[in-house]
Amino acid sequence: MKKVKCHKCGQYHDWDAVEVVFKYPKKYFDISEDERSHRVKTNDEICIIDGSAYYLRGLLPFVTTVDHKKKYCWGVWIRVNEETYKVIYDNWDLEDQSHLTGLKGYLANEIAFYKDTLDKDVKIVLTGNETRPEFYFTMDKRLMKIQSNKLDESDLIDIYHYHFKN
Repeated sequence: MKKVKCHKCGQYHDWDAVEVVFKYPKKYFDISEDERSHRVKTNDEICIIDGSAYYLRGLLPFVTTVDHKKKYCWGVWIRVNEETYKVIYDNWDLEDQSHLTGLKGYLANEIAFYKDTLDKDVKIVLTGNETRPEFYFTMDKRLMKIQSNKLDESDLIDIYHYHFKN
């Protein structure tokens, strides 16, 4: 299997084990480094800017045709309103979150490979207290079609090379 060099750790990994992950929402980078310490609260799962802009980290899954890899997931952030943030926060530790439906947000990263993804509507699916939530495009027919079509091996290699030019 083809190996690719990881831009983060410098090690070589199987090409199909590498997924694109956004470390922070786009708005985070609009704030100067000097101001971040007093304007931004963040950890691996949430980001709150100025006490009023709420972001949640999760996965944007795409089905693949690769036998040993059922899904390819983009690690992204979404923006949610305060009410949705509180519902998720209050139920974060529940093992079964299936009763929490109808939650929505807006993609907070620009996925350059697909173009024009920032602020697109997504449905939030909470998947349990030990996994990241999943996000599904809801209003943009082009992105809904892309997400529902199966990615094959050449698609995954294209994504890798587009985002991690070696």
